Amino acid sequence: MHSTATGLETSALWQESADATPEELPQNLERETELRTLAEQANALNALLQFNTAYHHFVAVNTAGVAYGVGARLGGKEGRAITPHLKIAKESLPKTRHKTTKALLSGLEAPAQTK
Repeated sequence: MHSTATGLETSALWQESADATPEELPQNLERETELRTLAEQANALNALLQFNTAYHHFVAVNTAGVAYGVGARLGGKEGRAITPHLKIAKESLPKTRHKTTKALLSGLEAPAQTK
């Protein structure tokens, strides 16, 4: 790029044909350097937000599972009042913990055994 900028300085015809000036190249390089730092910070923030989102989703699902378990054991008026909510929740909760774990581990390969 530096040789191109130098060449553009020596040839007005080249500048006109390329629609570029020798000053543009270093300016764009400086701007790229500034933006690279910003992009790295944005990537770090994105990773943090992805983790934070996944964590809060896990907490919400876990809390809903606990609440479902407690609600399923309630009796009396309270138990009857929340029965429709429990039916809806039951449809969206994982069926068993074992199936969920099995599904999560199904994509993993078993470690190689050494003799």
